[in-house]
Amino acid sequence: MKKDDAISIIRVSAMIMIVIFHCFCYNAGIWGIGNPIYHSRFIAVIKDLSYVGLNLFVLISGLLFSRIEATGKYNDTLKFIINKFKRLLIPYLVWGILLCIIFKGLENPINIFYGISHLWFLLMLFEVFTITILTRFIWKRQNIKKVL
Repeated sequence: MKKDDAISIIRVSAMIMIVIFHCFCYNAGIWGIGNPIYHSRFIAVIKDLSYVGLNLFVLISGLLFSRIEATGKYNDTLKFIINKFKRLLIPYLVWGILLCIIFKGLENPINIFYGISHLWFLLMLFEVFTITILTRFIWKRQNIKKVL
């Protein structure tokens, strides 16, 4: 699969949106710690910015999954799930455990099962990929009208 410049542009744009959001989280009171400066319009704008960035990342993930799956590279379901486990869940668990250690008392270890802190996105991606790969035979039998 050749490089798609549009995906690169969307990815960089989404990264910038997420970084801007995280830069303001502490001062905007989004994390619930520190001495926040509350400006409802400001908070709304940076939250919206993060939602757009997150949706763009999900869009890119789905698009790339669809393109690669169409080539037959994902025909081995077990290999696919193991690969996603290594690429998404191992970093999620490592950083999640570190968060629990560093922010002892603020981060509850049980939240690792539900999406701890800002790392919830990795857990969500793993779950979506797993559900999609396990149910793809259903989706492939349906036409677009039935799926919608």
